[in-house]
Amino acid sequence: MNTLRLVDTKEVIGSVTDEELDEIVDAFIEETADDQDYYIDADTIEYMEGLDVSPHIIALLKAALGGKESIEFEWVKA
Repeated sequence: MNTLRLVDTKEVIGSVTDEELDEIVDAFIEETADDQDYYIDADTIEYMEGLDVSPHIIALLKAALGGKESIEFEWVKA
């Protein structure tokens, strides 16, 4: 399992499988080959839903976003 967490507080958002992590990585344009953090907002989550990203990932990110305008999260490989 891999951990998703907020960049600023290191608060854990949840865990995802290797396959789900691949879905996250595939959904974003990475700035570098070793990029592991992503900035998202409600529009980003809607975009990911359109890509048929796992409902588990969508639920984790929606919960992390909550009422905030945006968040930055990172993944840590297990």
